[in-house]
Amino acid sequence: LLSCHEVSEEYVDLGVQLSALESVCDPEADPQANAIAKAYVAVADRSYDPPEVVADGVFKSGSSKLSLTVPEGGDLEVTVLGYLEGENEPAIFARSKHIAVEKDHKTSVDMTLNKLGGYSCLATPSSAPNVMFPTLTELPDGTVLMAGGYTKALDDGGRWEIYGASNRAYIIDPSTGEVTQTSNLMNSARGAHSAIFLPREQLVLLVGGSERLYFEKDSSDFPFYFEKNKVGAVGSTYELFDTTTGELIPYGAWPDEDYRMSISIGRVFPTTSLNNDGTVLVTGGGLWPSAAGTFETDSDYLQAELYRPRQSNYPGGFMDTNGALTMNTIRTGHQAALIETKNSLAYTMFWGGQQEGPVAEYYQESSGQLDGNFGMFVPMEFQEGQNYNKKPYFHTLTPLASRRFLVIGGVNNSNGDLKIPSASDSWIITVNSELKLAVEKISDLGTGRYMHTTVSHDGQHATVVGGFSYDVDGEDKYFSNSSIADVKVFDLASKKLANPDLDDAPPALAGQAALATSNDCVLLMGGIDSPEFGLDFTDPIGLYARSYCPKILCPSGLWDTTCYVQ
Repeated sequence: LLSCHEVSEEYVDLGVQLSALESVCDPEADPQANAIAKAYVAVADRSYDPPEVVADGVFKSGSSKLSLTVPEGGDLEVTVLGYLEGENEPAIFARSKHIAVEKDHKTSVDMTLNKLGGYSCLATPSSAPNVMFPTLTELPDGTVLMAGGYTKALDDGGRWEIYGASNRAYIIDPSTGEVTQTSNLMNSARGAHSAIFLPREQLVLLVGGSERLYFEKDSSDFPFYFEKNKVGAVGSTYELFDTTTGELIPYGAWPDEDYRMSISIGRVFPTTSLNNDGTVLVTGGGLWPSAAGTFETDSDYLQAELYRPRQSNYPGGFMDTNGALTMNTIRTGHQAALIETKNSLAYTMFWGGQQEGPVAEYYQESSGQLDGNFGMFVPMEFQEGQNYNKKPYFHTLTPLASRRFLVIGGVNNSNGDLKIPSASDSWIITVNSELKLAVEKISDLGTGRYMHTTVSHDGQHATVVGGFSYDVDGEDKYFSNSSIADVKVFDLASKKLANPDLDDAPPALAGQAALATSNDCVLLMGGIDSPEFGLDFTDPIGLYARSYCPKILCPSGLWDTTCYVQ
């Protein structure tokens, strides 16, 4: 399996050390990793195209350490496959990427074994409550910040009040499976907010949200809503997490001019998108059609806001745009994704969440934004012969390879009402060089859903988990009070959604946060079955924390140490 390419004559030792997550999420069950009969490790050099295996080895029975001799390099990737006794297909998986090894330097890699095709449990603090609508943000060292979310539910007659917004934050380390609370708290408790990493400043920006939401029971109208007078100050304020110190910045040490945004409106489920100059665009967050009312009409929600990090020549904070950042339509429950960076300017697409106007528009960054010369929003047109007449809310928009995007689920606005989710709502969106759109319908979603998650680890595959759906009573359909237990895997090459080969029953989950972590597995944090089962309704419930490694990471027919070469 050694590479056929010429490599440096300098070879160094690489140490690999393994530990195991609980591969059966039952405290009385033994970790399945203890039953591994053999484990193979392969080291690939990702600087080649395609990647090449440069070293491989086998862990001795009962051993958790292995030393390999590898060529010097700055982009090595280690994959471990564990096999159970008598089995020919791997059951255990671990991966570590972007490893640099140098001559005369001892390099050691700690790796955590996960169940392949199933769920592994992370070690959470016993005091950590389960949450709904938190945020996950990957940090430069591969760890993940989880912040906020709702912890409690109250039966309020015909509705549930979802409250108890958390001011806690946690660091998740995929390499060890450990979850630890940060040393301090957010300045304000919030859920249904947005978060984004700022690479130049090494900060995480957390924006907006609400102190509480409401969920109408057994409703034929969209059940989730918020009340503007109950959003609280969090809807127009923000937080900063400093990755260099591992702490949230208290207002007493605030680096910016103010902790408030530039427009005093509550933004619930806003979007945040990073521009190439380091500024962050914040959009949406108003009312959506629901059991409690109609679409947002306040024209302030047409306005986007721009966060400028503090720099030597510029004060930090949200800039006064004087109405210059006006979208083409009010959006809420929409999604945003980067299309491209061209001539050092970012082009970001916004999809759905509209009562009227174009389903999509893009923001073209300006080279003078830091000085107040802002970019512009441009409505997106469809290529000739293409048509898409949907108005989706609370869908997912996932970037794929080659300027393609996967749109899954959501609820559609029809004549001002958000309708029951449909299994037919799954699409591939392609943006051409002229920034015009093409759509291609894909099938086999199986069940309509919203407030689910979709993540991709490689731009070629995506994993769809859970969501809320609907129930049927005779000829009537109504929004379900419970989430669905369902996982789908999308393959771009075949343009199909499929049921993955699961060794565990999928959890009933909605309102969770999900992220493809540095080991290519899917991190699932928080989420509920229903407000009555999943939050602190009568008794505290521990934090839901799982790692799911789909078998697409080691496709069928490649059950040897080259499985990671895709």
